[in-house]
Amino acid sequence: MTHFPSSLAFLLAFSALVLADDKPKGPLLKLVREAKCEKVFPSPGPFDASGLTLAKGELYLVFDTRKAIGVVSPDLKSGRLSEAPAGISDYEGISYDPERGCFYVVVEALRTPQGYKGGLIELDASLKPKAQWILDPPIGGPSKGFEGVLALRRAGREYVLVMLESNHGAAKADPKADDLGNGRLRVYERKEAEGAVTWALVTTIHLPSEAKFEDYAGLSLRGRRLAVVSQSTRRLWIGTLDPKRWAIEGKGQVYRFPKTGGRYGNLEGVAWLSDEQLAFVSDGARGKAKNLAKAESVHVFELPE
Repeated sequence: MTHFPSSLAFLLAFSALVLADDKPKGPLLKLVREAKCEKVFPSPGPFDASGLTLAKGELYLVFDTRKAIGVVSPDLKSGRLSEAPAGISDYEGISYDPERGCFYVVVEALRTPQGYKGGLIELDASLKPKAQWILDPPIGGPSKGFEGVLALRRAGREYVLVMLESNHGAAKADPKADDLGNGRLRVYERKEAEGAVTWALVTTIHLPSEAKFEDYAGLSLRGRRLAVVSQSTRRLWIGTLDPKRWAIEGKGQVYRFPKTGGRYGNLEGVAWLSDEQLAFVSDGARGKAKNLAKAESVHVFELPE
């Protein structure tokens, strides 16, 4: 009996260690460069970056605490902010349509009589709002809605893929949100009739269970290679999208972020820069000291060989 307390303490400590490391394994990403937003932009923060895309040779960033769009050079040495009114934006993702010459931005959640729904905004080439829509069906709740957007075309038709933050797209309090590995992407098609534009839900893409993430914070597509990043799980998943079937081919590959110099615990967006390099942005640390070093930053990583 005298050994029971120490044995129990050992078991508890071992269990805690296992749980703390209960995340998908995978190759380690290589840091190429990174910069704090406060060093890149001429205006003061905060810079709660929530999404980004590569367009016209530059990185375009959205923030959930400001309506201005950030534009950053890929070398992360210079940047500027678009003109925009003050106020909270709730922007969570941005994508570029080169044929239409516009940007699409998603708003995480909007209150409607039918419940909370995600929003979609079209920005013109000068980054000014041109149109906006509230998309059906409702989402899980005020803080578990749209987290990323991807504009693409198929057979002459225009689509946006919108990523839901939680597993099954469920509300935070819903047990389904804890059912890891159930990421969801909604596919909407642009419809025009009598001068009015609407977005119709076509289908929902299921990410494979190998992307066993607590949440889903950003997505980017290069060719058919789909990249999805998780904030809470601190992992990147890359798989193959089949746009003809609106489905994922195979299991894909999970990648880890390094821990040297601080923890990447606030990653909110991802964008392909080349076949081997991807850019990411980080939100504010929200009081988590271990995340402060990497918060409110832009990072560039390279895939391992």
